[in-house]
Amino acid sequence: MNSENLTSVRLQRAERLTRWTLEASMVFFGLGLAGLMFAQVILRELDSAFLGFEEAAILLGLWVYFLGFAYGTWQKCHIAGGLETLIIRSQRTRHWHELFISFASLCFLLFILFRAWDYFAFTSGNGRVSTYLRWPRGLWASSLLIGISLSCLAELFHFFTSLKRLYKG
Repeated sequence: MNSENLTSVRLQRAERLTRWTLEASMVFFGLGLAGLMFAQVILRELDSAFLGFEEAAILLGLWVYFLGFAYGTWQKCHIAGGLETLIIRSQRTRHWHELFISFASLCFLLFILFRAWDYFAFTSGNGRVSTYLRWPRGLWASSLLIGISLSCLAELFHFFTSLKRLYKG
């Protein structure tokens, strides 16, 4: 096995591990959110509601949302029209178009990642904590930062896959 194939195999393994980790994290946070909602309903029926559950529910919901965003990028299951295949007949031109779209998406995600980092630094640096649980506000912002980072990684992978597909024919 030459070094190019070995690198390709390692990248595929890393991608599979990342996808599995995303899937497991989404299941974990989703089940945690469902359990939290169930506990909220029970406590409200017993007239002993705890407002910290509201904060924790928002935190878990944000994690589920941004991990789902990253997973959608990995799976390439975001909305995409079939207009490209109707207009562009050449397979090579389609590959170029896919490469351009992937590059543009990566640039946009990197811009959002830069802004997310600023927001994370702001919320983590000012020492603010949540109202009832007294947890650092950076926990909420970290979901955005990690979700966008994983989306950038996925789009980078798609960019190199498109580049490889373009040059292999």
